[in-house]
Amino acid sequence: MLKRNMFLIDFETTGLNPETDYPIEIGLLVLNRKLKILDTFECLIEWGELIQEHENLNNWKENYQGAFKVHNISIQEYKENTSKLFWSTVVQALNGLAHKYKIDNFYKPVFVSDNSIFEFQFLKKMYSAFGLNIFDYFHFSVYDTSLLLHNCETARDPISVHRAMGDVKMLYDELRKAYKELNWPLED
Repeated sequence: MLKRNMFLIDFETTGLNPETDYPIEIGLLVLNRKLKILDTFECLIEWGELIQEHENLNNWKENYQGAFKVHNISIQEYKENTSKLFWSTVVQALNGLAHKYKIDNFYKPVFVSDNSIFEFQFLKKMYSAFGLNIFDYFHFSVYDTSLLLHNCETARDPISVHRAMGDVKMLYDELRKAYKELNWPLED
């Protein structure tokens, strides 16, 4: 069991390559070590250059056809959503949460996901674009829940609903099952 607060995170993206693709939606649950939900964060992520590259609505589906089939976030929904935040604002929000949930002003939160390398590569892209070192705010490692869930009888790696917060909530439910199966303490 981790001795740090956890940031259970999921992104929806325009594709699988962090060099050329963008995270466009984030879902996050901040958890303590007993899986009590301390905070939440979710939004669509604004990348100005993404909209500029795809002013023609048809290009969105052509260029990101695979991703669109997965998350079904249309260019109309993306463009017209008035609550989406610029990626730099998302980074600032994550940093604020990291500071708030650092334990004893020393133990930085750790990112947790069912596909941690994928999520972390997109996080790193966002931080690098802002000129920040992600490890100044978060623990240097990430935790992939599939390692835990693979060894449990009652919990499983969840089948994604492919909207960021929905996926995070499903993973949270599976983590709770795993904790119960392993007799790890839970906080309701």
